[in-house]
Amino acid sequence: SATKAAIDSKDLNTFHCAHFSCHGYFNYQEPRKSALILANAHKPTSAEPNPERYLRVSEEEVFDLKKCLTIDEVFGLQLEQCRLVTLSACETGLIYTNISDEYIGLPSGFLVAGSPAVVSSLWMVNDLSTALLMIKFYQNLREQMALAVALNQAQFWLRDSTQSQLLGWSRQLPLDNSLIKTIEQALDWFNPDEQPFQNPYYWAAFCVIGE
Repeated sequence: SATKAAIDSKDLNTFHCAHFSCHGYFNYQEPRKSALILANAHKPTSAEPNPERYLRVSEEEVFDLKKCLTIDEVFGLQLEQCRLVTLSACETGLIYTNISDEYIGLPSGFLVAGSPAVVSSLWMVNDLSTALLMIKFYQNLREQMALAVALNQAQFWLRDSTQSQLLGWSRQLPLDNSLIKTIEQALDWFNPDEQPFQNPYYWAAFCVIGE
């Protein structure tokens, strides 16, 4: 699973692409504490909070920043050989702009760390539509499309695809039967000629930053 320990044990600079499929949180009060929320980062809300270590995002949710990947830590990574970082999570593309026109956000952190391109989102995203979008995005990249074109074409594809087209496409994917079943169950709510993800909420959140 995507734990902090697992990430710390890997040299991300040896990978062509780093894909983070997890929750993201943008901290408007302290942008440098914005983070990718990794596995095992939840802290019991009953425990006494330490604001330097813990991030409270709601009454029910508190995260241990030592088990997350914060912007401060991203700044310290070396990713010159990692050509693409994909942040398949909520609000990973939001930034903080101050009076000097500098900005702080997860995408800028990965760019500073050396990766030339980051794909991130601007609002909370739907799990299923994001999964389908990302699969199609990587399929497009394998066809030698440019990053921005690959993402744009994947977005239009998701927007325009009908339920029957999505079912037929998903059944051709090299996924476990349980995952295929999950997709089928989610799409069963729609008629064959309906476009389940036509609303921009499902496909327009992601953007390419960088090259």
